Amino acid sequence: MGADYFIVSLLVMKLVQVLSLLLVPLLFLMEARGEPNPEVRKDFEAWLTPDRCGDSSPADSFSFYVEVNKKWGSAQAEETFHEVYAEVLGKKTDEVYPEAAKLRKVLREVTEGFLSFLQQANGDRVRARQRTRMWARVEWWISEGYRTNYESPGVHEYTHDDLRALVQVYQRSHAYNTEGRDLSGLGKEVLEPALGELKEAEKGMSKEGAFYFRSSLAVVIAEFLAQ
Repeated sequence: MGADYFIVSLLVMKLVQVLSLLLVPLLFLMEARGEPNPEVRKDFEAWLTPDRCGDSSPADSFSFYVEVNKKWGSAQAEETFHEVYAEVLGKKTDEVYPEAAKLRKVLREVTEGFLSFLQQANGDRVRARQRTRMWARVEWWISEGYRTNYESPGVHEYTHDDLRALVQVYQRSHAYNTEGRDLSGLGKEVLEPALGELKEAEKGMSKEGAFYFRSSLAVVIAEFLAQ
C-alpha cells in the first residue's frame, strides 16, 4: 500500500511538472498574439502597489516592470497595465484628496473631447488602447498636480487658443486621411465643447492648476502630432 501510494505521488508530481511546462509557453503565445491572458492582470495587480504607482508615470512604470520581470511586453499587456495603474493610483489619490473625484470626472470628459476631435480629424485612426492608456495618464496628472502643488518644469502658460491651434494643426496635417469627409463642423461640435468644459473646470482651480492641466493636454496633442 505504501509503495503504491509513493508511485502514484511521483506520477502526480511528474504530471504537474509537464502541465506547467506546457502552460508557460501557451501563456506567452497568448500574450504575443494580443489575446486576453488571465495571468497578466493578476501579475500587474500584485506588482502595482500604491507606492509604485505614485513613483513614476504609467509609461515609465510599465517599462520598468518589463525590464525587471522580463515578461508581458506586448501592446495588449501594456493596455492591461494601464487599466490596473489607473485603478490603484485613483484609489490612492482619493484617500488623500477626496476632492479628486470631481476633478477626475471633468478631466476625463475634457480629455475625451480632445481625443474624439483627434480621432475624427485623423480619419478614425486613434486606436482604442490609446484611450485606455490616457485614463492612467489623467490619474498621473491629478496625483502629480496635488503632490507638487502644480509646480513642474513642463508647465507653460498656454492659453485656450494655443490648445485650439495645436489640434487644428493636427487636423490640417492629417487631412489626407479624411478626403471626401465633411468635417467643417468638427471644431464647433467637438472641440469647442471640450474647451468649454475645460474653462468651466478651471473656475475652481488656481492659476497654477489651470496652466498645469493645459500643459498636460498640450503634451498629449504634441505626441499625436509627432506620430
